[in-house]
Amino acid sequence: MDFLGLRTLTVINDTIESVKRNYGKDIDMYSLYDFKDKKPFELLCDGKTDGLFQLESTGMTNFMQKLQPNCIEDVIAGISLYRPGPMDSIPEFLENRKNKDKIEYSFPELEPILSPTYGLPVYQEQAMQIVIAVAGYQKSQSDSFRKAIAKKKKEWIDAHREYFIYGKEDTPEANSRIGLKGAIPGVIKLGKDKKKAEELYDALEAFGRYAFNKSHAAVYAAIAYVTAYLKYYYPAEFMAATIDMDIKSKAKVMRYVNHCKDLGISLLPPDVNSSLRHFDPKPDKTISYSLSAKDTDAKSLNCIIEERQEHGDYLDMTDYFRRCGKNVNKKTFRSLVNIGAFSSVTPERRRFVYNADSIYKKLDSIKNAADRAAEKGKQPRMTFENS
Repeated sequence: MDFLGLRTLTVINDTIESVKRNYGKDIDMYSLYDFKDKKPFELLCDGKTDGLFQLESTGMTNFMQKLQPNCIEDVIAGISLYRPGPMDSIPEFLENRKNKDKIEYSFPELEPILSPTYGLPVYQEQAMQIVIAVAGYQKSQSDSFRKAIAKKKKEWIDAHREYFIYGKEDTPEANSRIGLKGAIPGVIKLGKDKKKAEELYDALEAFGRYAFNKSHAAVYAAIAYVTAYLKYYYPAEFMAATIDMDIKSKAKVMRYVNHCKDLGISLLPPDVNSSLRHFDPKPDKTISYSLSAKDTDAKSLNCIIEERQEHGDYLDMTDYFRRCGKNVNKKTFRSLVNIGAFSSVTPERRRFVYNADSIYKKLDSIKNAADRAAEKGKQPRMTFENS
């Protein structure tokens, strides 16, 4: 199971929900898979890949800037090439892309197969297509060749080299060698150059050891495109969802927060009178900082938010403690004060951090007094502004 992909699908879903909430617009991510809109590719060309699926590492970002992709095929190829082994072909791939007219094919049958990847084999599917087109393999036989190369089975590789060059008969003896049935004409019988065929097979063998299957890379690229689309048109909503997904990683949160500044997105400080548990994008392309911080717990934060939404903003600290004090633990309170979440309620942040212990003792005494007063039908007086 690809947990990385599932995380990204959550980011996509959260972004789409934010867009619906902020602008009343419904986005069907599946409608984006025609890849006709070229604007999202500009993010890749400009190196603004933070948060984009499979594309945000430093190496991949640099590769995309050199590649300057303008279609989904380029992204698919890029994802397939940026791996140990195929990575060695990146300089030639980039050079061929710039000089398409200088690409030479050892056999004319290779051009329709390799032209989408600028004369170089990049995918396992291309290797299968090549042995079919050049040596006369059947489709089922080509998959045997793919497995031989991918799994580095020397006996199979040697057998396929022979079949590729000289062909194979459809006899019980020949079929039993590696369990491959059916005849294969081979390059020589088809009247093609033996030396060029040997060079081609060597290249396919070397490439096939690390080759990616295009179907896998295509799905990755499609998801990457959707993230690029959402980031291009709805940067605040996308970045808020991206930060939320990595909220437990201080390094990633800081990275994405700094990237928001590069994108011109303003981040509003955490505030008990406006913030939520998650990073909240606004229609004015700002993001309200999350209340979630070290040592805060979900139950306490939910209490603060639900109380505010039901009965309005907190007017002062006495109002806050009257409404939430008994339901928000001391660790959460101290953390919220430390990150400045009470700045709109009181300017005296330091005093409430230092006096947290005495405040919570006072809360306990008020609770006890409330219990006693309830028996007499009275309401105890409550103030914290001078604590």
